[in-house]
Amino acid sequence: MPENPATTEFFSHSSPDVAFRRIENLLKASQSLVRIESIELLLPSLLEMAKDVTNAEAASILLFNPESEELCFYHAIDPDPDAAPIPSDVCHEYPDAVTLCGAGCFARLFQHASVSSALSSIRLRLGEGIAGSVARERRAVLVRDARSDPRFSPRADAVTGFTTRNLICAPLLYQDELLGVIEVLNALDRESFVEEDVKVLECFACLAAESLQRAALLNARVAQKALEAQLEAAATIQASFLPSLDGRHGGVRAWGVTRPARFVGGDLYDVMPLPDGTGLAYVADVSGKGLPASLIMAAAWAQVRAEANRTPEPGPLLERVNNALVRTLERQAHFVTIVICRYGLPGGLVQLASGGHPAPLLAGPDGVAELERTNSLPLGIEEDTPYPMTEFVIEPGGSLLLFSDGLFEAEDTDGAMLGMQRVLNALAGATPPLGEPVLEIFETFTRGAEAADDLTILELSRVSA
Repeated sequence: MPENPATTEFFSHSSPDVAFRRIENLLKASQSLVRIESIELLLPSLLEMAKDVTNAEAASILLFNPESEELCFYHAIDPDPDAAPIPSDVCHEYPDAVTLCGAGCFARLFQHASVSSALSSIRLRLGEGIAGSVARERRAVLVRDARSDPRFSPRADAVTGFTTRNLICAPLLYQDELLGVIEVLNALDRESFVEEDVKVLECFACLAAESLQRAALLNARVAQKALEAQLEAAATIQASFLPSLDGRHGGVRAWGVTRPARFVGGDLYDVMPLPDGTGLAYVADVSGKGLPASLIMAAAWAQVRAEANRTPEPGPLLERVNNALVRTLERQAHFVTIVICRYGLPGGLVQLASGGHPAPLLAGPDGVAELERTNSLPLGIEEDTPYPMTEFVIEPGGSLLLFSDGLFEAEDTDGAMLGMQRVLNALAGATPPLGEPVLEIFETFTRGAEAADDLTILELSRVSA
């Protein structure tokens, strides 16, 4: 049977037994890597296998950060567990020792807890040191005599105690994407590595890159599922802030809905019966979306609840809540818009105050009208901001509709905005209750479009005593 020329060339300096052993080691490595799904287990395994397939004394991996375009030291294996501790001043005296030596000192430094924090901060630019050069050129290199290579610094070996005689460094590439580099240090039982070892490490680097990419994808999927579970829990907690709207109080019946654009959001509504028989109801909207906005929402909810019994009038109440939130949000780029009303006063009278929030809709015998919007600042921006109150009456059978800007700023699949006028046009001739019809207008308009903002609607309908 004729020889395979590729195999002959690949192992031209090896005996048949050695060549077979190398192929067998690569096959075993390939089979083993398929079974490893955790990147935490994969990296140490890659290093052990790299040592085995090349018969090397030590190995190390640097991963590439595409955002900073730097290589970051990740893991290394040094066979000597009884190495003497490195003096505590080594990192201070030679802060870039690893950069200077390229690869040789990585393995030794990894053992020492006193230096591990320094390792985590090591960064190699593309083209810097042996590892950086391999990453930039995307070609493996063999350094038979480390001391004669201009990219290698013996000072690092001097301070770490590790003697780097020779090394191979190969890029970790996945479909032309640079993942990092892998290195093996000091050939065992021979004077130096040879070109065959380079080819073996290149083959192994291909297997390693595939495994790293697969493990990264699996880890990302697991992390995403864990994050989703946490966000679902956060959404459940956030839902617990919403009031029970069963029955009626103060001559009104409340209906409300809130839909975050993500798992959790910054919109909020609340209805609070007060000891004097009146009640407070509001819709608030924290700037931003997601978890940060939901945390600020919780702070706003708690602050309103804390002040409500002491200051039931909406204007003074907002002034007190605003001053508290200014202190809370002084280092945050967030604010809170709010519209709050006090209901249950004689004759259906309602007191209302607003801070930077869309004006409510008032529905009565003469149709649906948008109330005048105030110019007061949102909460959390400036202390001692005044919040003037307005008063009006909800007629029997009428209702007051509070909502966040996620209603009229909603977009359809073509990017067109719903707009307040479109909502008013759709409500022409409608009679309360209006909450569910408005929600239907929103859903019909946005059907198939991804939500860009949270949506909240709260309706207070006046009922007979």
